[in-house]
Amino acid sequence: ACCQLEHRGEAAYFGMFAVRPGLQGGGLGKLIIAEAERTARAGWGVAEMHMTVISVRDDLIAWYERRGYRRTGQLTPFPYGDER
Repeated sequence: ACCQLEHRGEAAYFGMFAVRPGLQGGGLGKLIIAEAERTARAGWGVAEMHMTVISVRDDLIAWYERRGYRRTGQLTPFPYGDER
């Protein structure tokens, strides 16, 4: 499992989150996001976590919503062809 966590001024950014399929459903994702939230609060003193989630992943969006996250309504096109 892995994630990206960045301090971005008044907020943290959580991204590139993945849990190996065979390990999904066992609570590892909950532990990782909880630790990211703890780091953002205690380490950086921020109260907001921002992220981008692919809009067609309704199951993933629901997972975040069950953890207290909410949709902002901000939509960004998927970066097809991004050469990063």
